[in-house]
Amino acid sequence: MATVEPPNPLPPDDNVGPALLGVSGTCLALVIITTSIRIWVRSALRSLGPDDYTIVTVTILGIARFGVQVAQVAIGNGRHRWYIDPEDYVRNNMLGWVAQLLLFASICLLKISILLLLLRIKDSRKVKLAAWGIMAGLVITNFGCIIILLAECKPTSAYWTGVGECWDPRVRIYYIYATIGSFTLLFVTRLCHLERQATNEDQAFRLGFDEFGACMSMLLLQSGPTSNSTSVLSAPTSHSEDRYTDTSSKSLAILKSVPRMVMDTGRG
Repeated sequence: MATVEPPNPLPPDDNVGPALLGVSGTCLALVIITTSIRIWVRSALRSLGPDDYTIVTVTILGIARFGVQVAQVAIGNGRHRWYIDPEDYVRNNMLGWVAQLLLFASICLLKISILLLLLRIKDSRKVKLAAWGIMAGLVITNFGCIIILLAECKPTSAYWTGVGECWDPRVRIYYIYATIGSFTLLFVTRLCHLERQATNEDQAFRLGFDEFGACMSMLLLQSGPTSNSTSVLSAPTSHSEDRYTDTSSKSLAILKSVPRMVMDTGRG
C-alpha cells in the first residue's frame, strides 16, 4: 500500500459510520416498505409489469449495497484513515469499489423503470422510439462507468491498495456527470413534456404524479459532490458523498413507488 504522510496535527477521531448506516438503513426500510406495498397492490389488481420487476431488482441491489456498508462500518468506515489499521483501510476501499458497482447498476435500473412506466401509460411510436433509445443509452453509459471502474487501475487491486497505476479519478467523475447526468435528465424531461400532451386526463394526472418524484430525485442525483472515494481522509469527505448518492438513489426508488400506490389504490 502506498505510504501517505499523516497531517500534523491529526484531525479529531470522529466516526460518521453510524450516521451513514442510520441514514442508509432508514431509506432502505422505506424502499422495502413502499416497494412491497406497491407490488402487493399491483398484484391484487393483476397489473404487474416490467417496471415493477425492475424496481424489485433495484430493491435487491439496495439491500446488497447496505450489506456492504455494514461490513465497511464494522472495520472502521466513517473514521479518518489514521485511526484504523492499514489492512482495514484497504478492505474498506475494496468494499467501497464493490458498492460503486452496485450503485451504478441500481441507478441505471431505476431510470429504466421510469421509462418502462411511461411506456405502460402511453406507447405511441414516438414515445417508444425515444424511450427505448434512452434505455439503450442508459445501459451503455452506466455500464461504461462499471467498465471504467474495472479498467482504470492496473492491476484492478490498485484501486484499493494504491499499489499500481491508475487513471486520473476525474476521468471517472466527468464521465459519470457528463453522460449519466445531463444526457438522461435532458431526455427524460423531454418525455415528461411529451406525455403531458396526452388527451386522457387520468393518464396525464398519473404521469405528473409519477414524474414529480422521478424528476426531482434525478435532479438530486446530478447535484451531489464528486470527491474521490480513495481520498486521504477516507471518512468525512468520501462518505459524505456516499451518504448523498445512496440517499438520492433510494429517494428515487421511494418516490417512484409511492405515486403508483396512490393512483392504483384509488382505482379501487
